Amino acid sequence: MSTHTDARALLTRLPAGATRELALQLLSISDDWTILSAFNGATATAWRPSAPFVVVDGDLEVDGNIVVATGQHDQGALIVLGDLRCRQVIIGHDQHLLVSGDLVASEAVIAELADSTTYVGGAVQTDTLLSGRGAWLSLASAEGFQARHCSGYVMVNDAPLTPAAPASTVARLVDEVLDREEWDAMEDDEREGEDIDDLIMLDEAAALHHVAAGRRLLRG
Repeated sequence: MSTHTDARALLTRLPAGATRELALQLLSISDDWTILSAFNGATATAWRPSAPFVVVDGDLEVDGNIVVATGQHDQGALIVLGDLRCRQVIIGHDQHLLVSGDLVASEAVIAELADSTTYVGGAVQTDTLLSGRGAWLSLASAEGFQARHCSGYVMVNDAPLTPAAPASTVARLVDEVLDREEWDAMEDDEREGEDIDDLIMLDEAAALHHVAAGRRLLRG
């Protein structure tokens, strides 16, 4: 029996609905899937999937950071059949994360790197969520939007859900993961009337490196 067949058997145990359908769509990306058991452990740097296409059969709980990308493959997907809990998680370029339960990150979720997708069947609970610039996080229901601060929006049933007051990326993230070049090159009079968050962008490569090294994204 192939790992693809084994993975499909696991996914079909999910209740009928959008979460199962999206999980099966992800499964079609590759014929070679690795199945891991539920995991609960600590890491000094960051937990990464051991292969480009991985299904975790149960909860994934990491006392530290998670990088959804092996660092060796251009494309990949991580499907968690349960809850995902960590300090910070970042979804890399052309990487895909699906969590059938809750996504709980005590500090930050970065879900806006280009060509990535992030889907949560339960709730997203975090201090700071970056979503809506380049890519976004999708939720099964509006009730699942439980981030304290969100820089842009999340999608619910193909409709954007925006916080009452979008969070400032510049105010919340450390300078090491921000691309300040355009802003710093401007004169004071040029900055008048400009929104600093429109001009200072997330440095995606720096953010990936920062999270992978086990460092904090948030100020303070």
